[in-house]
Amino acid sequence: MKKLNIQQVTSILSMLLLLSACDRMAVEDSKVSLKLPKTVSGKAGAQSVSALKHIAVQVTAADMAEPVTLILDSHDSQSLPSEVTLEIPSGNNRLIQVLAAYGTGSNDDNAIIYYGDVTKTLIGGTDSADVPLDNLSGTQPEEEGRVYGRYLTAANQGPSGELKMVYRPAGKPGIVVDRRHILGGWFEATVFKNVAVDYVLPDGSLLGNQWTLDSLPVSKHLMRIRMPAHSERKWENNSNYWQDRGIDNRFLGFFAAQAALLDDKKVCSFSKTTKNNGDVYFGNKYLSHSVLDIMPIKAFFTGTTPQVSAGFASIIGGMDITACSSLPLAEEFKRYLILDNSSFGNELWESIEGLSGLRRGLAAVREKSTDGITTYRNTFKQGANANGPYFEVSLLPGLKEAVTSYQIYKSTQSTYAPMGYDNRCEPEELSKQGWSLLRTNSLPGGPGDSAQFSIGNIGFTPDQYTNYIICLSKNNIPFGSQVPFSMWSFSSQPPTGMNLHLGSNQYNQSSQPLVNECRRIEVTLTSSAGGILNANGVTATIDAEGQSVLYTNATCTSTSASTINVTMAAGSTFVHFYTKSASPLSYNISVTSNSAGLTPPAPLYVSVTEPPTTIYQMEMAMNSSSWYSGTTAELKLFKNGCFPMMVRLTNSGYSVESSGTVDLFWYKLDGSTAYTPPAGTRLVNNCITKSPITQLSYSNSAIAEFAIEVGTEIPNNATLKAEGFGNTVQSTINNSPLVHHLAVRLPGGSTSTPPVGSCQALEFVAKNASDQDVTIPAGQILRFMPTTIMQGSGSTALVDFYDSSSCSYNSNNYTMAAGESVKTIYMKAKSPQTANITYSSEHAERTQGYNSDLISKLTINPVVMPLLVPVPDPIVLVGNSITLYIQGGVPPYTVQKTSGAASHYYSEYSSSISVTAEGVGAIQLSVTDSMGNVQLINLTGQ
Repeated sequence: MKKLNIQQVTSILSMLLLLSACDRMAVEDSKVSLKLPKTVSGKAGAQSVSALKHIAVQVTAADMAEPVTLILDSHDSQSLPSEVTLEIPSGNNRLIQVLAAYGTGSNDDNAIIYYGDVTKTLIGGTDSADVPLDNLSGTQPEEEGRVYGRYLTAANQGPSGELKMVYRPAGKPGIVVDRRHILGGWFEATVFKNVAVDYVLPDGSLLGNQWTLDSLPVSKHLMRIRMPAHSERKWENNSNYWQDRGIDNRFLGFFAAQAALLDDKKVCSFSKTTKNNGDVYFGNKYLSHSVLDIMPIKAFFTGTTPQVSAGFASIIGGMDITACSSLPLAEEFKRYLILDNSSFGNELWESIEGLSGLRRGLAAVREKSTDGITTYRNTFKQGANANGPYFEVSLLPGLKEAVTSYQIYKSTQSTYAPMGYDNRCEPEELSKQGWSLLRTNSLPGGPGDSAQFSIGNIGFTPDQYTNYIICLSKNNIPFGSQVPFSMWSFSSQPPTGMNLHLGSNQYNQSSQPLVNECRRIEVTLTSSAGGILNANGVTATIDAEGQSVLYTNATCTSTSASTINVTMAAGSTFVHFYTKSASPLSYNISVTSNSAGLTPPAPLYVSVTEPPTTIYQMEMAMNSSSWYSGTTAELKLFKNGCFPMMVRLTNSGYSVESSGTVDLFWYKLDGSTAYTPPAGTRLVNNCITKSPITQLSYSNSAIAEFAIEVGTEIPNNATLKAEGFGNTVQSTINNSPLVHHLAVRLPGGSTSTPPVGSCQALEFVAKNASDQDVTIPAGQILRFMPTTIMQGSGSTALVDFYDSSSCSYNSNNYTMAAGESVKTIYMKAKSPQTANITYSSEHAERTQGYNSDLISKLTINPVVMPLLVPVPDPIVLVGNSITLYIQGGVPPYTVQKTSGAASHYYSEYSSSISVTAEGVGAIQLSVTDSMGNVQLINLTGQ
C-alpha cells in the first residue's frame, strides 16, 4: 500500500506503545489481543498471496472520553505481526474497529483493504477479540492514487498540524486510518477507487470529503496523471530487477476553503505539438516498462474528453504548458505548478517530485540554463555574505512559518553512506541508508522562502572525509527530502577570472557560426579554488573590434553593437549574449573591463563562414526538437503512436541545402535483409494527413520531414535506412530478444583455471529457454556486452575482453551473426581475484535489455604464473628492433631500462616490449609486476 505510514512513528515497536492519552478509569484495564490473518489470497500487484502491511485499530464507548487507537505500518518492505495487544478501559459496549490492508512487499503495490468491528464487554484481565473482516476492495486490489498539493485558507496561506485519514463505515464512528503532517497547506495524501476516505484538518474541518479516485474534480488547478498496470525497472543492492505494479495515479494541484482562492491557480504540463497528432511523450523520452512495450503519454487537458487505456498513460485536467510559460519563474508554487520535462522524462512515476519540483517540503525552483532557453530545477545554491560562505535551500511557500527546526545526520558506513534509491527523510530510510543523527538546530533565516546554512549556524565544522545531510524536522521527527552537504559546501571562494565560450549551434554542435546565424556566447566566472561565490555581482564590457555584431537577445533582433555591457547578478556565475554577421567575417570578442577587477580571458576568435554546399553525410533523428545532434542509434516506438522524423543533409555539422531525393527502406538488423513491418506500421508524410511514402524530397533545403506510424503491434529488431546524395544513414528500431539467454563457457567445456595475464578464449553460446543451442535468425544480429561481476569488494575491472587471440585490441561490444550460435572472444585476467563473467544484451530475454545475467555466469579463479619474458635471440643489430612478450606475473607491469644503448616501448594492451638497439654492447631491461616480482632481460647490441 502506498505510504500509509504515519511519519511521526519511527518504528513498529514504538507504535505498539502508542496509545491515546485518555483519562484512565478507576476499574482495571483489560489487555485485549487481536489476531488478524497474516496473509490473504488475492492478486495484489503481481502476487497471488498478499501480506499484512497496515493496521488501524480504534476502540470507543459512550463512557470513554477519548478513543484508544493504534496504527501500524510495515514501512514498505516489512511484514506486520498478525497479533497485537491493546490496553482498553474495562466496561460495557466497547466498539473495536479494525481496518487492515494487505499488499505484496513493495510500497508501490496496490492493496486489498478489509474492515470489521465487534462490540465487547471487558471486565479486566486478559481477553481476546475475534473481529470478522469484510473485503472493501472486491476481487481486485485497490487502484490507488497519490495526491500532491496545497490547501489554501487565505492568499498564500495554509494550515499546519496533523492531517488525519478517516474511514467512515456505515452506521459506525469514523476510524482514523493514518496520520501525517500538513505544513503551510502542503500535504500528501492517498485515495482509493472503491474505499472513500475523509481527510480531517487540524481544526476539525475537512480537506477531503469522501475522496475517491473518481471524486477528485480535475480542473485547471488539479491534474491527474494515470499510469496503467505495468512493470518497472528497479535498482537495489547493486543490481537491476523488474517489478510488476498495478494501476498508478498521481494528482497534482491546489485545493482551497473558498473557491475564489483558486481563481488564479493553474497546473501545467508539457505536451507534444501537432507533429505527432497530440500524443505526448515528453520530448521523445518515453515510458518503457519492458523491452517490447513502450508506452506513450496522452494529454487530455481541461475542456477535453479524457480517455484511459491499458496501452497509454493519461494526463487528465490541468492545462497545456503555454498557459504557464509566460508566468514569472518566481511565482511557481504560489500561483502555479508545472510538470517540467527539461531534465526528466522516463521517470515521471518515480519522479513526480522531480518533474513538479515538490521535494517533500523543499522547492526545486526552475532556473534558466546557460543556453538561455531551457530551464532546470535546483534546490541548492551557494553564496557568501559578511559572515562567510553559505549554501541556500529553497522551501515551499509557507514552510518557514510551519517548520522551525532541522536535523543534521552524518554518514556511518565508511567514508560515504549509501544514498539509496529513495532519499526520503524518514527514520527507517535514514537508518537503512547508514545515516546517524548528529544534532537538531533551529531553522536559519534566509531571503524569501529559503534558508541559508553556514558554518556559524550549523554549529560545527564539517570533517573533510565525512558526508552529511540535512532533513527538515517537526517535533524532532525528520521529514522531507535529504539535502547533502560536506565541508566543500562552505569552501567556495570569490572569482579570480573570467572565460568566454562560443555556444553550440541549434544541433548542439560547437562549430563556428554561419552567415546570418545568431549564436550564443557565454561569459563565465572562474576560480582556481573550486566553487565560485559571486557575492556582489559583476558587470563586464564586451568588445568585438569595432564590428557591429553583438546582440543582447537570443534572436539577434535587438540593436547590433560593437560594444555591450553584460551583468552577472549576485549568486550567478554566467551570463550570455549573442553574435551574428550578415557576411563572412573574422573578429575577436574580448572582455575589455569588469567591475570586480578580475583577470580577463583571452580573446575569443570568431570566424563567420558561408554555408557549405557539399554533402558529406546524413543524419536521421526524431523531429521533436531543434536541439539534437547526430543519428539516434535506436528508436523506441510504442503501440498506436506516430513519430515525427527528419533526415538532415550535413557537412562537418553544418546543414547543407540541396535538391534531390532520399529513399527509405526497411531492413532487418544486418542492414541488407528486407524487413516487413507488422500491419499498421508504415512511413507517412506527417502525423496529420498520414499519406504513405517511400521517398523524401528536398528542394533547396537541408531537412526533409516524415513520420513513422505504428499500429497495435510494434516493429522490432528492424533497421530503417535512408539512402541518397551518395550517403546512407540508418537507425535500429526497438531492439528485443532474439534468444532466451547466452551461456558462458571456456572452449570445449574446459574447466581449467586461466593464468593471470594470459590471453584465453571464451565462448558465448545462444540458448533457448530449455538451455538448448539455437542459431540467430536469418537477417538478424545479436549484440551483447561481456561484463565481470566481482566477488567481494573492489572497484576495478578484473578481466579485459578482446577481439582476437593476440589480445591486442580491447573491446566490450560484440555481435553474433545470423546462423551463428557461438561467438568466441578472448579475455585476459588482470588479477588473481575470483570473478564471475557474464553479459548484458537487449537481444536476450533473460537480461531484459540492460541487466547482467546472474544465472549464466562463468566463475574463474585465475592463477599466478611465474613472471617470464622469453628472449628467442639476444642479439639485436644496431638500429633494429626486437619485440618481446611478458608472460605470467600480475599486471600492470613496469618496464625500465637499467643499462645499455637502447630505447624501448611498452604496450599495455598486448603486454609487449619493443626494444631498439642504439649502440654496440650489453643492454639490460627490468620488468616488474604489481606483486613486486622482477624479471631481467639481457640483450646485446651488435
